[in-house]
Amino acid sequence: MNIDLSISDEEDKHSGEDKLEEGLREVEEDPEERNKLLEQLKQTYKTRRKVKRRNELLKRCLKEFFQKRKLDHVCKEQDTSSQSAQIEAAYENKLHNYNKLTLNNLREIQEKESEEKVQEEEKTKMEEKWRELFETLKQTEVEKANGLMIMTGWKKEKRENMMKVIL
Repeated sequence: MNIDLSISDEEDKHSGEDKLEEGLREVEEDPEERNKLLEQLKQTYKTRRKVKRRNELLKRCLKEFFQKRKLDHVCKEQDTSSQSAQIEAAYENKLHNYNKLTLNNLREIQEKESEEKVQEEEKTKMEEKWRELFETLKQTEVEKANGLMIMTGWKKEKRENMMKVIL
């Protein structure tokens, strides 16, 4: 069960909270599913914070760029060519750093997601093996109990009722 916990810019935050509450109500009986959803929510929050930080960095770079452009306008009469070149070089450098940071963050996020998928697959395989082992053991115990009841002379009807209780 996957519940989309993301909120787009157009959606109201309250509708996202409603979705979350509805999803939590659905999985209240299954603590593993609830923990999985809470972890998904944490990852979404972390990703949003990273994106928010990147956007703030970009805004700050652009703000500095435009402030320097205004200063460039005022100082244009003095030395326009060198100052303009410096401003553009600083802007290009900050833009390059931002792009580099963004690519690195995206790579990290993709690596983490792939690691999580691998871990989830391994966990699922182990759970399946344990389930199969449990079913095998349960069936063996039922057969032993049935054999003991036959040996002690229990009637068929009484044995069937006891098997219903065991299962």
